[in-house]
Amino acid sequence: IPTAGPPATIVSTGSEVGPTASPIVRRRKGKEIMLEFDTPKKKKLQELINAQMARELEEQQEREDLRINEHIAKDAEVARIHAEEEIQGMIDSLDKSNET
Repeated sequence: IPTAGPPATIVSTGSEVGPTASPIVRRRKGKEIMLEFDTPKKKKLQELINAQMARELEEQQEREDLRINEHIAKDAEVARIHAEEEIQGMIDSLDKSNET
């Protein structure tokens, strides 16, 4: 039975085909030492991760906004009920004073 939950994170398998960048190499005493290797695949993967994180943050913000709005509506209803009770108490008090 599928259940609702946070969306799965997209993870690249590295099987995408695309151009690769040349490694940046430093020479030291005739030996080559690789310092960095930045490929378009890594950039694309980072873009996918960033997009997924942005969606998750937006969804989280929407849930928080909904929770806050529900709380505000509940507080407003409680305040309305208290105001009605206070007004009714004033009316009852005036009715009693008019009876005498």
